[in-house]
Amino acid sequence: MFRRKIRPAQEEMRGTAFTVVFVLIWYASLMRGILYAGFQNTYLLFLAAGLLPVFTAVQGVRRALFYRRQGREIKGSGNAARGRIVNVIMKSEPYEDSHHRARYRRYYVLVAEVADPVTGVVNRIESPAYSRPIHRFLASPEVTVYTDRTGWKHYMDDFQWKERKSDPGIFEGDQVFDEYGTGALFGKVLVILVMLLMLYNIFFH
Repeated sequence: MFRRKIRPAQEEMRGTAFTVVFVLIWYASLMRGILYAGFQNTYLLFLAAGLLPVFTAVQGVRRALFYRRQGREIKGSGNAARGRIVNVIMKSEPYEDSHHRARYRRYYVLVAEVADPVTGVVNRIESPAYSRPIHRFLASPEVTVYTDRTGWKHYMDDFQWKERKSDPGIFEGDQVFDEYGTGALFGKVLVILVMLLMLYNIFFH
């Protein structure tokens, strides 16, 4: 149910749709101004400025595709072993918002125990970081852990997803607010709708 929605943070392409709509509105406004008032040198600055979010979005997509390809390579050529998720670590990463205020991004790292098939020694392996509390959507702690040939990079897959969010989770009593859940999705749809209405107003009024 949630498989296609939850990827490691480094594989996400969040914000791309907003950037596309914003750039459309930006250039539509400029084109309308040029048509009504004629081209002026000051428009060159605004035309160039519109390329900045495009560049940022392209870099974000390239980065996500790189890590998705890397994940497929680890799964395709690495060693696979069944493991059991025993813990989740929440990490915070500081950043500055547009008003230069300190904010924190939360990430969730799964910790799985995997037994060595030869020695029987149990090793603890960490997953890539997720921006969503992925453990809240899992019905079972069982997971497949992939390790690349160097032994340094790991990837987890073959999760067993809940049928419903209200189903019991793998950690009892664990309550984490999902910042990217249904409410956040509604907010994104609303913002895109407002942007499209602005675009309509530019072209047809």
